[in-house]
Amino acid sequence: MARKIIREEFVKIIENQINNELSPATVQHYQILLDKGLNEQRAKESLAYFYEVYLRQNPRHSEDFKEETWLDFLNQVPVKLHNGEYSFDQFDAKQNVRKIKKRFGSIKNETKVFEAELYAIESYLMVLNDALQVSGRDAQKIIHVVMNRLLDIENQDSTDYSDFAGEDLLYMADGLEEICNPYINEELEKVLKPYVNIHEPQNFDYIFKNVFLCLNKVLDSIDFWDKEFGKDGYFRYIRQFMDSHRIMEDGPILFFNEKTLQKNIKK
Repeated sequence: MARKIIREEFVKIIENQINNELSPATVQHYQILLDKGLNEQRAKESLAYFYEVYLRQNPRHSEDFKEETWLDFLNQVPVKLHNGEYSFDQFDAKQNVRKIKKRFGSIKNETKVFEAELYAIESYLMVLNDALQVSGRDAQKIIHVVMNRLLDIENQDSTDYSDFAGEDLLYMADGLEEICNPYINEELEKVLKPYVNIHEPQNFDYIFKNVFLCLNKVLDSIDFWDKEFGKDGYFRYIRQFMDSHRIMEDGPILFFNEKTLQKNIKK
């Protein structure tokens, strides 16, 4: 089932819970999201995604719903606001790709050099495909959001993605960003501390060049394999080299390791 249809179906469930007051927990957290500044649609999309994840983690509750466990789950969910000052659309995404390739170059025949870093990104995306039916196009949107968020760090901007992606994809982008942005992940900051001071603005290119190179490479790979094998061709291809069940058990892999910053390619 397409990700958009899944999102819409779960939004209908949330709307039913709210309109008919079937779940006090849903109503309560819906109001919390509205108070934080989300509009009604984005608040419902957020709750729909939370509920989807909740049911996937607790499949028996789809038939035997327990208000207490749903409330406990909601109380532990880190709510994030994905709104910002500047709007973002497909044109901006394409512009970012062009600018990044001009600025940093691109990975052509050097994929072996970045094998570990590409695996960190692609294994995360494959789990999203297996667990949440994320398509190649959805994965590209997630990557575009993360790339723009990293550029926002440098430009000290904030971006609103409501015209570009649903709240579910934005929460998935949070997860991808978590494995490659040391400004939001303390574990990454510890990995990088012996090599670079992430709090010095002039180190931005040194820190993120290889992140941008690998994210762009994955964008290109999705285009190539989806054209080669059809819808989800990219995921069918990378599944040959990965075990999603093991990855889910072990958890996400950090993008940076002790060698990442030293890797270099010629433009």
